[in-house]
Amino acid sequence: FGLQHYMMQVDQFVGPGDYYHASYGRRYGKRLLIVSDENITDEVRKFDMYESVVSYPAPAEDRYAMASLDKLICDILMLVEPLYFVGTLSSQVSRLVLELRS
Repeated sequence: FGLQHYMMQVDQFVGPGDYYHASYGRRYGKRLLIVSDENITDEVRKFDMYESVVSYPAPAEDRYAMASLDKLICDILMLVEPLYFVGTLSSQVSRLVLELRS
């Protein structure tokens, strides 16, 4: 699935009852933390009704560095805190976040 699919799920929580086309130009005043394995900066710009913070994994050559582990732990701890979490069960990070939230 692409970001569009997940953002539709977020929209159902944030703006229940809003129709997709009726929400153009609306600002929800909500902050999103988006963590992805891919560069999705252009896709995130389409959802300007949210204040978005995007986090990407370290490049392959830096993946096993201590700084990369620190960043991953920080991302996980930040994902545990919000009221809502949208993730995929095929992701080990998402599974870990779900376990820490329960």
